[in-house]
Amino acid sequence: MDEVIGRHTARYPSDVTDAQWAELDPLLPDPTCLVGRGRWEEHCRRVIVDAILYVVDDDVEWHVIADIR
Repeated sequence: MDEVIGRHTARYPSDVTDAQWAELDPLLPDPTCLVGRGRWEEHCRRVIVDAILYVVDDDVEWHVIADIR
């Protein structure tokens, strides 16, 4: 994935935009590693949100699968 600080390249139509991420990010709880317990997160939170939206978004599933074949 191409990531640059302050910019995110969407791979799928269901990926959140920078504007959407700016609203979603503050709603997520702080990572446990930043509050003095737990370990560093293995995956970027934005990538996890994108993956959840990909699975939930039914209309994306079929045309993306067709493109893979």
